[in-house]
Amino acid sequence: MLKLKKTAVMLLSAITLFSTAFAADVTVMTDGIGNSRYMSFENAQPIMENDILFVPARSFADAADMEVEWDQSTETALLSVNLKNESDSPVHKYCSEVINKVSNYGLDITPKKVSAAFTADKYEAVLRFVFEDCDGDEVAVGKAVDMGSVPKVINDSTLMLPLRAACDVFGFLVGWNQEALAVSLSVPNVAVVPVGMKIIPVHTSVETEPDYVYEEAVEADAPVQENKGTYLGRFKITHYCPCSICNGGWGNNTAYAGKITPGQTIAVDPNVISPMSWVYIDGYGLRRAEDCGGGIKGNHIDMAVNSHSEAYKIGIVYKDVWLQN
Repeated sequence: MLKLKKTAVMLLSAITLFSTAFAADVTVMTDGIGNSRYMSFENAQPIMENDILFVPARSFADAADMEVEWDQSTETALLSVNLKNESDSPVHKYCSEVINKVSNYGLDITPKKVSAAFTADKYEAVLRFVFEDCDGDEVAVGKAVDMGSVPKVINDSTLMLPLRAACDVFGFLVGWNQEALAVSLSVPNVAVVPVGMKIIPVHTSVETEPDYVYEEAVEADAPVQENKGTYLGRFKITHYCPCSICNGGWGNNTAYAGKITPGQTIAVDPNVISPMSWVYIDGYGLRRAEDCGGGIKGNHIDMAVNSHSEAYKIGIVYKDVWLQN
């Protein structure tokens, strides 16, 4: 059994329970969790619904010494612990210990931050341990976490997090004193790495992680995939589209095969993968080396997608690659 630090959040005001959500006049003490003693509820008070306590995402983040970003279009709050900033808070120290135990999957990467994305009306939060690779690009290792309850938006723009579930995502422990109407939050003395993690996109949610096969784009002369072929190694996978930002003056043209075909075209280093070769990329399927680029060197593949926004959202991942024989 883990020994817990004496770090508690006290709900000091009485709460009357109803079957539906209601505002609660609550004072929260955050002694030891972050650098603030009290959780501030300037914009919204905690609410209780079906015995689940909800707190504003921004209040939770501030109290736990986290940064918070709000995306109105998707109603998503991104809570992050930036490990590059100096802090002596328990949460910062705990996240630093956990991320340093996460596998580097054989990559040259350094810890940067721990984050979780919470979206209104979605049961799954996305936990990410974010690193920087040797090129200064972000690489995320993480997974989707089923919270069992969903965040809720009130007043059009305030995201309310189910407190216990939000703590579970980050690995914090929660206790409840019914008589005192008090919640206690604790960070474990032993940092434990979550199970079932993998390299995931930095920006998109896990459930929409691309697995673009685009069967209609693969030509008739594509090799029959009886096996994956000759293993080439783990490659950095970036994404581009025909726009001027991604492809400069080349537009929709490739170096070797005419027009770009999203879901088929990849740009490669021709010294590593021969032009017009077919390769199998884990999680994507068959692709053909139809393009190249000055920034594509070594074990790096730039994959063609439909739009600039799609390229940005997918971001950077690392995948195993095989040459089709």
